[in-house]
Parts: sequence; structure tokens; C-alpha cells
Amino acid sequence: MRVFASLLLSAAVGLTSAAALAAPAEATPAAEQITVTAVRARAMPPAAPNSAAFMTLVNAGPATALVAAHAKVSKAVELHTHTNVDGVMQMRRVPKIPLPTKEEVVLKPGGLHIMLIGLVAPLEVGKSFELTLEFEDGSKKTLTVPVQEILPPHGH
Repeated sequence: MRVFASLLLSAAVGLTSAAALAAPAEATPAAEQITVTAVRARAMPPAAPNSAAFMTLVNAGPATALVAAHAKVSKAVELHTHTNVDGVMQMRRVPKIPLPTKEEVVLKPGGLHIMLIGLVAPLEVGKSFELTLEFEDGSKKTLTVPVQEILPPHGH
């Protein structure tokens, strides 16, 4: 009987070890695989209701997407792009910004950007604020965003 119990225990331990080896490893959160550089926000005059944040994102992991951003400096934060509609450039909200693997995605004036809508106070040159990026897997990365004088792209 002891031999039988020992065999059962050995088999159970073997199965547990095999199951542990076969189990997929925890995926690294997207926020840990995204490098963010050239972070900045546009300084605005006191009466301006909105501003925008820009940056470069490089994804070292599997393809993912930026799905939201959050900041206390404005009432709303949205992901936006500029599109040409009958020869007129217009800003449009987008549900997400794809971040392909091993590619650089540039958020810039006249292109993809993060809109800060309903500023609660003016964004002044030399100041900074926190902006949290949220990715498709729910992971988040908080950035310190310096406020700079940023000129609009040519033709705007």
C-alpha cells in the first residue's frame, strides 16, 4: 500500500511540475515595454481652453495600443489626429493609437496627439504636470510633462 501511495504521490508531483512548465509565463505589461521620449505640452495663453501633449513612443514588446490618457490639468483628455477633409485639416478623436512592435510612433503638432480639453489653469512655459498613459492591456505609465512654447505646423 505504501508503494502504491508513493507512486501516486510521485505521479502527482510529476504532473504538477509538468503543468508548471507548460503554464504560460505572466506577460510583461505594455507600460513596461514602451519607451517614451520628447515629452512636452503646448503652452497656452490664459484664455485658451485647450492644449495638447506630444511625445515619441517606442514599443519593444508585442503590438499594443495607447487607449487613453489622464491628467488633472484639464476636464477631459482625448486621443486625437488631424485629417484632411476636402482640403481642410480637421482634428478628430480616435479610439486608440496603435503601437506596433519595434516601431516608433510620433505624437506631434499636425498629427497624432493627446488633447487636453477644458484646462483648469493656463499651461505656462517652464511648468510641468503629470500625464498618465493607459495601454490596451490596462497597464499605465505616468509621465512628467514639461510645458513648452510649441509652434503649430506650417499651414495651420
